[in-house]
Amino acid sequence: MTLVFERYYSALFDARLRESENLIRSYGESIEEEIKTMSLKTSALAFNREFIDLAEKYSQAENQKDAFLQGKSMENILNIYFDYSDDIITLCLLFRGDRSYIYKNPLPEPPNLMRNDDWFRQISNEKGKIFLINDLTYKKAHGTPNLRFGAAIRPDAGLRTSLEAILVLYQSRTLNSIAANSPESGRFTVLDGMGAKLFAEGSLNSRGKIIKRSYPIGNTSWSLENTMSLSEIRQPVLDSFFIFLIFMLIITALFFLFVMSQFRLIIGPINYSIGTMARLEKGDFSVRLKASPIPELNHMADSFNSMVREIENLTEEIRKTEGEKRKVEVRALQYQINPHFLSNTLNSIKIMARMIQADTIRETTTSLMRILSDTFRHPGRLNTVEQELAILRDYIQIMKIRFNNSFTVAFRLSEEAKPVGIMKLLIQPIVENAVVHGLREKEAGGRLFIKAFIREEKLVVQVVDNGEGMESLPENIPDEDSHNGMYNIGLQNVMDRIRLNYGDPYGIEITGRKNCYTKVEILLPVCGVHDD
Repeated sequence: MTLVFERYYSALFDARLRESENLIRSYGESIEEEIKTMSLKTSALAFNREFIDLAEKYSQAENQKDAFLQGKSMENILNIYFDYSDDIITLCLLFRGDRSYIYKNPLPEPPNLMRNDDWFRQISNEKGKIFLINDLTYKKAHGTPNLRFGAAIRPDAGLRTSLEAILVLYQSRTLNSIAANSPESGRFTVLDGMGAKLFAEGSLNSRGKIIKRSYPIGNTSWSLENTMSLSEIRQPVLDSFFIFLIFMLIITALFFLFVMSQFRLIIGPINYSIGTMARLEKGDFSVRLKASPIPELNHMADSFNSMVREIENLTEEIRKTEGEKRKVEVRALQYQINPHFLSNTLNSIKIMARMIQADTIRETTTSLMRILSDTFRHPGRLNTVEQELAILRDYIQIMKIRFNNSFTVAFRLSEEAKPVGIMKLLIQPIVENAVVHGLREKEAGGRLFIKAFIREEKLVVQVVDNGEGMESLPENIPDEDSHNGMYNIGLQNVMDRIRLNYGDPYGIEITGRKNCYTKVEILLPVCGVHDD
């Protein structure tokens, strides 16, 4: 076990060292890339003939207006040139005499004083060559210091310009990242070719052994150095090692719990039985207890399973009884008057109407007899949608006579909906409500549209009128309409019949607009006339 811990600790330590090496290499490569980008842009700008000509015109401007216009032209070129980047801090152009041009942020010191700096003398002696500025800090007026790189160049003498220097200060995201993260990674230092510190950030624990790593920054004489104490490297390793120990302790504890659980196997069947009984208590009659190797529990399981089966059978019988009860209730709604008495009476009225040539009375009586004949024939069975709409035409004929032909009706029945089964007298109460309540105020011009079709494997029957308009289903619907008559069973009764026979998600949906229209949709399952 000790050998395993030693090897694990050694592996963690080596991984920490490699992480430190990768970090300084990553920082060094990022600094190289930033310096390269800055140098290329600065050098290319010094040899851009269009920009140099604009700078020359700016230096020769005789008044502030001309200088402003030339400055704006240069600013537009620089915006495009630097891609409107926030990485550029400032750009300064120094001309012969005392004229200068500043792009973006002002410099911390007057431009003319910079002629005394080493970089200005350096580029004066080596025209057309980039010179990196060793000062890596820049502070805006009343601002906090930023870490940046600086590059300067003097245009080649062959360009014949009064421009003496181009100075670019470029924000270093890498150095700012080092400054933000260095407390976790030791001390980072940027050194020039003479060993002078250009940048230093981070703390160093001087106690114990020190480890240094250096990365030369390409195309410069600079180098990036990382200094860490051995204790800074060991501490994360020790933290990880302690986590490993805790993990091993947890594994050991879990193993101990597993062993202890083996002694509780005798409790398992009892807990299982309790859980199964709890499911039965919540109404799950599909539960059964499995056979147990313990004789007492096995006997209890047999008794329990017999009891559950008996309860399940009794529940099924109750469900069937309730279903039959619902069918009887629906049937009773269709037998509110004596069928034979009505049929004989209406037939007598029809004969008398023919004798006195009262065609309207005869047609009305004929329509009513057809309706009654369908209602009392095979009670409880379904009609096809096509049959039900034919009976509905007779009912509408009666309503037209009642309301002096004040409305018109249009039917649309899809072919696929014709053979579908539908309960008798299911559409009639909806049509009656549309005529009596929706179109009652219209002396003429009332329109009623009845449509039946299949949508998303459901039978949809729509009844639309252009009457008073009802936007939603009323909150309180009486059990029966206020009008007397065999067919005034009512909207609530239709909803109850659908709910009792089919349940969710079938029923009635009402939409509309006040004083405009009402649309009632009846949603039913797609079934045959002989289906239950």
